[in-house]
Amino acid sequence: KKSKKEFCLVGIETIVGAYRVCCPASCGACEETPACRSSSPGALACCPSSGILAVGRECVRRKEVACFGKLPDLKPASTDGAHPLAKRRSPSGASVDVALAG
Repeated sequence: KKSKKEFCLVGIETIVGAYRVCCPASCGACEETPACRSSSPGALACCPSSGILAVGRECVRRKEVACFGKLPDLKPASTDGAHPLAKRRSPSGASVDVALAG
């Protein structure tokens, strides 16, 4: 029987804004919490916003993890033409520019 799941086949999926984020199963959860920073395999793979979305790695294959995909029926919140991930908040609350691959 074929799986109907088309995204994040071997990971943990969560929704962040207009994005579907896929964390590795080894993270235990896919949530932006203090625990995601200290979990193995680390913040870049286990923290949906400050890790995966900030890095900007889009999922290409259904079995990829530590990546994101766009929700087809939602548009990014940004309306100024800038990429919605281009501005992030640092832990201190300051706005920081994030370089995105693309």
